[in-house]
Order: sequence, then structure tokens, then C-alpha cells
Amino acid sequence: MSEIKKNRHHYVPKFYLKNFTNNNKYICTFVVEKNKYIRNGSIRTMAQSHNLYGDTNEVEDKLCEIEMKASKIIKDIIQTKTLPTKLSLEFLQLMQFIVISDLRTLKLNEIVSEQQKRLKDSILSSINGDLDKLSNQVKEILRFDKKENSVLLLSMSSGLQYKLHDLEMCLISHNSRSREFITTDVPINKDNIFAKSLNGYSDGTGFSNLGFELFFPITPKLCLFLYDPKIYEITNSNSMDVKINDKDIDKINKYFYLNSNSNLYFSEKISEDYLKKHILSYEKHSKNKILEDSFRKHTNSKGQDSLYEFRLDSSQGKLILPFIKMTEYAKTITVKPSAGFYQRSSTLL
Repeated sequence: MSEIKKNRHHYVPKFYLKNFTNNNKYICTFVVEKNKYIRNGSIRTMAQSHNLYGDTNEVEDKLCEIEMKASKIIKDIIQTKTLPTKLSLEFLQLMQFIVISDLRTLKLNEIVSEQQKRLKDSILSSINGDLDKLSNQVKEILRFDKKENSVLLLSMSSGLQYKLHDLEMCLISHNSRSREFITTDVPINKDNIFAKSLNGYSDGTGFSNLGFELFFPITPKLCLFLYDPKIYEITNSNSMDVKINDKDIDKINKYFYLNSNSNLYFSEKISEDYLKKHILSYEKHSKNKILEDSFRKHTNSKGQDSLYEFRLDSSQGKLILPFIKMTEYAKTITVKPSAGFYQRSSTLL
């Protein structure tokens, strides 16, 4: 039997990482689990896994086509400091790239694989291994191979990207001489300070949730910010390009770190001392905790499994920035008394 070729599949695009360095071949990185700072890591070997999208390069090649379009759009944003017109072709392609960048991370793949494993174990335990007790539909779930998870996640992108169309978008930038934005192996950072402030059951970081926020750093000096205009308003005099100070850069970098998986990426300007003093001093949830919290079993009064709960969109921390203010409408909403969170009406069409 011939050996399957090991294909290098990236879950963070190489062109994107190059935006955070002056060198097209190398980038600085911090390996969280090893507590190790690496000054010149090869971009070619960063944020990749062998055969992540299957035993061929078909999916990787398709992703490269999407990346080529996105790279031109992002390059234009960087050069002109202007954003694509809402619902223009460039806007739609950028939204597609953002959703795919969220779905293709190794972190999400690991979460889904863990959920799949624990669901299988729970089902088999409840029937004492007697497969005849299961419907054909449940048997199909048990047969699903975790190697297919990345492709399954990517298949969700077309149904999700339209959920970003109603959001407003602006640039967050700075002129700091001592600070820069970092990025991570989870480049799309989701938050919802509105949902979290209600202290309810959900943190509201699903794409369609009311009060959804998304931060996407594109260079050491620029970060895209998407937000729900019904819930938030920008108080800065220039709502399309918000200038921030060193303290807010540190807040943003801290949030990126807390919601990363294994690696931080940044330019040579970011020193190990800066990371340890301003970012790494905050306690980040372990991978085991993240995986444990992603799947919960609820039992009935007889001690039998009655409900399986899956969580993909949880985030750690809350990114409170001075230029983001709650609208008057947001102040009228109370916590939802049941699981889940309010959906934006425009995403329900």
C-alpha cells in the first residue's frame, strides 16, 4: 500500500503573516505552550499542519484562490486607509475571507474533534455498545472521521458570510513608537461586550448574535473592527479610522493572546520583555479547559443523558475600549432567560 503524501496545509495564510514583518521569509513568534520566544521563524512552516484538508491539495488550492483576492483587497486597505464600499464585490470577498479564516483554524478543528469524540463515547456508553439500538442517522454520526472536520467546517462558510453584511466596519490604527499589534494562530477575534455585560448564559460571539464584534489585525499598525451598529456607536471624531493609545494597544494584544491557540506572531519590534510585562502576565485558559467546556452532557431526573450541548464560539476576557459606547437601544435590553442569545433580525432572513 503506497504511503500518503504529507501535504503542508496552512490554517493562517502566508501572505497575511508577511504583513507583520519586513522580511518575506521570517517572522517572530511566541510559542505559548513552550513559553518560547523565537525571533526568526520560517513563515513557510508557521500555522500549518500536514494533510489538514485531506490527502490532496484540492482544498488548499481553492483556499489559495480566495486568499489571492483577499490579499489584494487588504493591500489596498493598507495603502489607502479606506475600506471597501458595503456590499461591493470587494466587500463580499473580504467577508468571505474573514469567515473562512475563522473556520479554518486548528483551534476550531481541535474543538470539533473533541466534541465528536465525546459525543461518540456518550452514545456508545448509553447503549452499552449495542449498535442495533441506534437509528441509521446516529450510526452515520458515529462513522464520521475526524479527518473530515476541517472540510466540514469550511463548508459552513457560504451560510455564514452573509451574517456579516449588516455590520459596520472601521479601522483601528495608532502612531505608537513603542507598541504594535500582534496577531495569532486565531487571527479573527470575536467579542460581544454587550452580551457579556448582561451576565447571561451566552457570551454572544456567534456571527448572528446581537451586539457581535469582530477584530481582525491586518498589520502591526492597522486592525479591522466590525460591529453591530444597533448596539454600539463609535465616539471618536473619525468613526472610520479610530486612533488609539499605547494602553488600548496593550488591551487589544492581551485579548488576542487570551483567545489564541498556540502561537503569537509579530514583528521584530515586539520584544520578549514587552510580551512578558504587558501580555503574558494574564492567565490564559488551558487547552484542556477549552476542550472540556466545548461539550457538556445534561441528564434527566433518572440520570440518563437528555441533552448534549456544543459550544464553538466561547471567548476569554472582555475587550472594553473607550471609543465604543452602548447605544440607547442597547440599554433597553435585558438578559435572555434561556440558553443562547438574541439574534440580529437582519441575519434571520
